[in-house]
Parts: sequence; structure tokens; C-alpha cells
Amino acid sequence: MKKSFILIPLLLIATIVTIVFGQRYSARQREEMDGNLVSFAEDHEGVSEETLETGNDAEEDGASSHKNLEYYEEHSESLTLYEFLDFLSLKNGEVSLAYYGDIDSEEAWVNELNTMIADSISGDFNVMNHTYPEYDSYELYIQQTTQAVIKDSPDVIIYGMPALPDKIRDIGLAETEEFMSYVLDSLLIQEKTELLLLDPYPVPNEINQFNSRSLDYQSYLGRMQSLAEEKDITVLPLHSAFLNEASENSLAAYFDDNDDLNDEGTHQIVTILDTFFNEEL
Repeated sequence: MKKSFILIPLLLIATIVTIVFGQRYSARQREEMDGNLVSFAEDHEGVSEETLETGNDAEEDGASSHKNLEYYEEHSESLTLYEFLDFLSLKNGEVSLAYYGDIDSEEAWVNELNTMIADSISGDFNVMNHTYPEYDSYELYIQQTTQAVIKDSPDVIIYGMPALPDKIRDIGLAETEEFMSYVLDSLLIQEKTELLLLDPYPVPNEINQFNSRSLDYQSYLGRMQSLAEEKDITVLPLHSAFLNEASENSLAAYFDDNDDLNDEGTHQIVTILDTFFNEEL
């Protein structure tokens, strides 16, 4: 009985101690849990902000890739030809392109190119026909063919270089350079007009066919390209690009018996020009 009186207080004290230490332990656990929650919230908040910033960056990148007027103005020194045309169409509500020189506007590739340009711009697209198929450099100069082009004041001129007509006329290379210089200088007067020179596509039956001066049409084309380089005028090298896609022996596959382009030849020209129009000016 005496032992029971002794044990009861001891058990009571042990119980009290256990309760006290248990409460302190619980308090410490709550503090640690609260600290973990705060830490998790801080970490979560940081990740959210970073993700939001990344999202904004992505939106900004997306906006910069959208070809609007502001974008074109900021990147005006590195525009492709398609972008340049679209830029002008947005800026002025329309853009005009004139074909000039030795280009047959009835050939299918011209219409297909016009369609691709129209699809790539935002404003109206006006095509001006100032072509003179089979006119040589002398005829283009002496007949003052540039006057009508200058009067229309197009935004872009694509000048088909008359290499084959000059060869057929049998004029000297110095004369070709002289007459073509007159034509180019008159077109370059229009400072707001972008002048592009277009090589002729290859003509299978005319390659290595020489005139009385021992010159074929490629000889005249070479002199015209050199003149363009001297005057710092962009040349669309259709001739060499076409030849690179097909050896001279297989050129016949792109033409009919009259040396006119067939469907495959038309597709080849359109593909090459589309590539040029996607390159920086």
C-alpha cells in the first residue's frame, strides 16, 4: 500500500513531463512545417515569375516575327524582296512592279510569279507591262523606251537583259555597254525605285552559236553583268541558276522543239525566282 502511494505521484509527474515535452515537440513541428510552407511558396512564386517572363519573351518573339509595318521599319536593311514589296504595300496601301526589256509577259512564269507576289503582300499589287520582247540594247535606247516607265514611276522594275537580241543584232560588246548604260542611267534617276536586272533563261540551241564577231549570247550577258556590278545594281542570276540545275545536255528537257519553255521549264524558272525573292536584297 505504501508503494502505491509512492508510485502514484511518480506516474503523475511522468505524465506531466510527457505532456510538456509533447507540446514542445508539436510546436517545433508546426514551426518547421510553417517554414517549409513559406519556403515552398517562395520557390513556387519564383518559378511562376520566371515562367511568366519566358511567356512574355515568347510573345515578344512571336510579335517580332509577325511582319507588320513596325517590324519592316526596324529591319529595313535586311529585308527579302518579298518583304520589301510587302513593306511598301503596307506603307503606301499598294505596291507597283514594272516588267521592262526583253521579257515576254505572255509566258506562264510571269503570271505565276505575279501570283506568288500578290499572295505575299498585304496591300494592293499593281503590275505594269513595259516589256519589249526581242528588242536589243540599241532599240531600247534609240526608241526611248524608258520614258513610259519613268512616267509610271513603279516601286520596283525588273529589267530583262537583252543578251540574245544583242547577239542576233551582231553589235560589239562596247556598243552593248554604251547603249545599256544610257538605259540604266535613265532608270536610275528615280531614286525611290528599286531596279533589278534579270538574266535571260538559257536557250539550248543558242549556246555556243556565234555571230560574225565570234560572240554568243553568253558573251553579251557577261558584259551586261559586269556593267551592273560597276553600277551596283542587283542582278537576279536566272541563267546560271538554271544551268546549275541541269547540264547543257539535259536542257532540252525543259523546252519544246521550238526552244519555248515547257511546263517543266516554267516550273524551274518559278522555283528559282521564288528562291531569289526569299533572299535579302
